[in-house]
Amino acid sequence: KKQNNTQESLSSPPPTSTTMTLLQPKTITELNYPQMLNNLLPPSIRVVGWSPVSTEFSARFSCSHRIYRYYFVRSNLNLDDMYRAAKLMEGD
Repeated sequence: KKQNNTQESLSSPPPTSTTMTLLQPKTITELNYPQMLNNLLPPSIRVVGWSPVSTEFSARFSCSHRIYRYYFVRSNLNLDDMYRAAKLMEGD
């Protein structure tokens, strides 16, 4: 019997392009989350990146620190006043 099975598998026709496609692993592409969010946000607010996290992660409670970056158009800004005001808001 074993010999018979071997002969059957050797005499089977080669896989067609259809069967080859079915056997290849499916490629999963990530959604473009920054673009999706930017389509909903006003032009003055932009998302530039994201990172996957575990389902147990909480943006509010799991973070050990956060970094915010603000970009301002450089016209009529009093940088000295802005620097002094930012110092008042610094945390520990």
